Amino acid sequence: MEAVRSLVSKRLKTFIKTGIPGLILPASKRYFSLIDEGYDVIFRGAPHFVLVSTPSFAPCAGWDAKIALSYFDTYAQSLGLGTCWCGFGVWAYRLIPSLRRKLKLPFFYKVDAMMLFGEPAIQYARPTAPEPMRIDPVRFKA
Repeated sequence: MEAVRSLVSKRLKTFIKTGIPGLILPASKRYFSLIDEGYDVIFRGAPHFVLVSTPSFAPCAGWDAKIALSYFDTYAQSLGLGTCWCGFGVWAYRLIPSLRRKLKLPFFYKVDAMMLFGEPAIQYARPTAPEPMRIDPVRFKA
């Protein structure tokens, strides 16, 4: 994890200095400044991650990856682990070829989803209680 964290941080700092990320994603400038200052914005100090890759030609590849991680998320929570979806991590693997090579994925596979996990930083005394929701049935006439 530390090797991945270090490489991603180094590459992102170099990329941020070009000014291109600020032009492409102006709403993310605060993240870029935090990364430049050395904060682990991408992996948030997590000790582990699960990365899901799928064949590019699979008809529902992106969905399959997210469904698989949803099951992992539920299972990890049942074991008392904390989880966090990591979209920035997916982009790091897509944009940094040396990271992708370390995975030894076949050429036609793509990285689709990532989840961080480990001991949770906070404990909730109880889950939130959502407001009752309104359900309106829809009827179609043929």
